[in-house]
Amino acid sequence: MKNKKLILGIAGFAVFLGLVYAAYNGLTEEYKDQINGSGNSAVPNNDEGSSSEKQKNKAPDFTVYDEDMNEVKLSDFEGTPVVLNFWATWCGYCKDEMPYFQKASENFSEEQVKILMINMTDGRSETKEKAIEYMKNNNYKINLLLDIDQEVANGYRVSGIPRTIFIDKDGYIREDKVGKIDADTLNTMIEELVNE
Repeated sequence: MKNKKLILGIAGFAVFLGLVYAAYNGLTEEYKDQINGSGNSAVPNNDEGSSSEKQKNKAPDFTVYDEDMNEVKLSDFEGTPVVLNFWATWCGYCKDEMPYFQKASENFSEEQVKILMINMTDGRSETKEKAIEYMKNNNYKINLLLDIDQEVANGYRVSGIPRTIFIDKDGYIREDKVGKIDADTLNTMIEELVNE
């Protein structure tokens, strides 16, 4: 009798471990892209019914503001590759990678690629004045845009910065990098967009 209970207990525990293992593998597959690579699944997929092997995600349009509070839309740059970088002055990693974007903006013309530095301007921890002052004090001459309405942050589900998104000339997201980017990766990705 004791042996029968022991065998049933071991069998039940083995089934439990099997279920846990299956659930873990299912979650791992679901989030593999976010952990190991593109992370594109964080952005809504607007290309339903695509039969391509790797589904393309159309970059959602948005409206932000330049320093003079003029509206700027992603769709304004249709036909030109775009690099979006989400940043704030309180973000140390954002500041570390800023020189790479400055150098890239010197190496590639505005006709080749648009580099847009989108400041997470929430009006509390980050303000328009702080962003403009930071860019001027460091002599950065990159396209500064302000996400005052949090439209881009919400549309692109920005939960952490820095984050860099590479968009091809047809408006599709090619790469979505969360965290600090290095100069080589930035330049390689821009070259790929420019030379397509």
